[in-house]
Amino acid sequence: MLAALVVAGAAAAAPPVPFSLVDEVDINRGVGTFTATIPGCASGTFVDDIKVEAFARSERARSGGGNVLILATLTCDDGGTFMMRKHIQT
Repeated sequence: MLAALVVAGAAAAAPPVPFSLVDEVDINRGVGTFTATIPGCASGTFVDDIKVEAFARSERARSGGGNVLILATLTCDDGGTFMMRKHIQT
């Protein structure tokens, strides 16, 4: 019996590309928009889904600030959707 062993090499992944993204929320209209330096996704809209809010509740701990974890779904004006995790510390 002859057995062949095939080892697959690591998939050739594209190297990371740095980008910037600025988001704004129009509270009066309830609309989130963004602009970015992402190839093929220069602007679009987004929806935030707040997953966790953690703030100090005692007088002694109030100076500690808080944490908010948000899962954002961004839709590019050029087509396509992606998700981004936002972790805000105050």
